[in-house]
Amino acid sequence: MLSIGDLVFLYKESKELLQRINVGKSKFLDNDISFLIDSYQDENPIDQKIPYSELVDFTALNVNDIKIELADRDFELKSDCLEHKSFQIQAHGEFEKAGKINKDGNTVRLDGFQNNGQCVLRIQRAKYSDQVQSNLVMDWEGPHKFNDIGINILRGYMMAKFPKHLPPIEDKRMANTIGLSCILYFKDKNGNLTPYLPKRSKGITDDRKKLAIFEGVFHCTSSGAMEWKNSVMFSQFIDEMYREIEEEVGLHKSDIQSLVPLALCREFLRGGKPQIFFSGIINLSSDEIKKKRQNALKNLGKNEKIEIEDTNLLINSFDELKKAIAKNGLSTEAVANLYYSIKYLEKSGK
Repeated sequence: MLSIGDLVFLYKESKELLQRINVGKSKFLDNDISFLIDSYQDENPIDQKIPYSELVDFTALNVNDIKIELADRDFELKSDCLEHKSFQIQAHGEFEKAGKINKDGNTVRLDGFQNNGQCVLRIQRAKYSDQVQSNLVMDWEGPHKFNDIGINILRGYMMAKFPKHLPPIEDKRMANTIGLSCILYFKDKNGNLTPYLPKRSKGITDDRKKLAIFEGVFHCTSSGAMEWKNSVMFSQFIDEMYREIEEEVGLHKSDIQSLVPLALCREFLRGGKPQIFFSGIINLSSDEIKKKRQNALKNLGKNEKIEIEDTNLLINSFDELKKAIAKNGLSTEAVANLYYSIKYLEKSGK
């Protein structure tokens, strides 16, 4: 069996890869880890070089005791001035022009939380387009109307108001829609426990759209935005993670052993966007997992985004995984999820 020590080694290697491979600025977001850590230096990153801060450790709680509250109205993205409003409109147009918008569905915004004796998450219905105009365009340099008042990027604009800190979670200028991601583990043909980290697609294939973020690198098993369900139960988040897994890699709930919510964090890259990390173990052979993934790809509609490349559907050994990541890089989200999943495996003695 692959040891926890091997997984920890992969995690440590991944942190170094963040500095060497997955660094640089895309059109809309600056992936430079040193830049992100330095920008929010009064935040507490979950670990050195991992640009996330922890809000809630779910493993220390009974999931049934996590309460959901609904805000009294739907979210409306705010702006401070005409230039700010114009920036939001222009950013949405530029994001759409780049082929990164597929549809504008209802998502879940984290409007507030408390974790003092009881964990309560206050949620609010928002639109995917709200994060396109805020969290997803933190480092877009334009040209845009902010330039007219001497402002280069949205991140700088928000940092001027909250030096060295992420904006408060309830700040209405940021959508702060909740993301979900998980890393599932499988036993390879040698019986070794290995994380299922598919490679993300890159670019437009035929009429398909580009991904909003983390293109072309190895990533979590599955990830996505939490869709609105009109529910006040935390179980909706777990159900939604199962849905994302089935949609992206074709695995059904019965294929997975105990999908566990691990933590709620805020991501530095997307200006404090909340992220819930999950982990679990797949009850299938590597050949069965590969077939499930291929079937999921076949079932995608013509214009739907392909999240994961048709090649490298499954890394078949730990050594192969290390080589693949060294060549192509690993997303910051995957590193953070790996960090929490390793802690979970160590604690549970899997």
